[in-house]
Amino acid sequence: MQFFKMHNLGNDFIFTYNNLIASEVKQLCNRNFGIGADGILQIYYENGKYGYNFYNSDGSTALFCGSATMCLASYLYENRQVGKNFEIITPCGIKQVSILGNGKNKKVRLAVGKASFQQPSEQGAIFNRLLFLKIGDKRLRVRASLVSVGNLHLVIKGEYSLDKQAEIVRGVYASNLFLSGVNIEFAERKRGGIYIDVYERGVGKTHCCTSGACAVFALFNKLGLAKSKEKILFEGGSMQAENIEGEIYITSSPTFVYRGEYGKNEY
Repeated sequence: MQFFKMHNLGNDFIFTYNNLIASEVKQLCNRNFGIGADGILQIYYENGKYGYNFYNSDGSTALFCGSATMCLASYLYENRQVGKNFEIITPCGIKQVSILGNGKNKKVRLAVGKASFQQPSEQGAIFNRLLFLKIGDKRLRVRASLVSVGNLHLVIKGEYSLDKQAEIVRGVYASNLFLSGVNIEFAERKRGGIYIDVYERGVGKTHCCTSGACAVFALFNKLGLAKSKEKILFEGGSMQAENIEGEIYITSSPTFVYRGEYGKNEY
């Protein structure tokens, strides 16, 4: 299988044209026995546009991945004659991308669209409300909001230690609130921007999540906690989010890692 690998602020992906099944995805994403990645994109070309199907590292599918979309956009610009403004087909619809600058200064700008705050859950709408979670004999209380930007995010405001974050994540996934799964972001405003720790469905803690950045930024805008343009900071680095008439745009600098062939013994 021929492939290439890219990352956006450490959120890394394998790209291939091959069709894959869940067990193959898990093997390829394994960081000890495979290539290692947070997810895989199966690329296709249809009606004059490039598109992708997305798989989390556990083999499950997802409707959208902002970091992967930006990585693919960067690759297509460098390797296909797509120009500086073009569209990519994602599982949740067509997204517009733009290439800004050139060479080492090149950035990708992704038009994500409008965020939705009217997502169903087993407890009804969750918007800036206290959520009660039970883990064994413990009862946890967090302030959270449910946001969709093509995929679903539970945004928890406030500063928590990594141990406490892991405990809350276990509580969320052990509950019956989100039967189809959810990404979880811990977000807080500090000097210099909005800081996020992210736990992705089917992956775990990752260095970055672009759709998570959009979800947090949209929520903070709605709550009056963010300006129309903000720096979003992750463990893996920073990107810029912008709100233009309710439409969310995100700008970052994806990185090409290498290309290769998996499963071929050269010796």
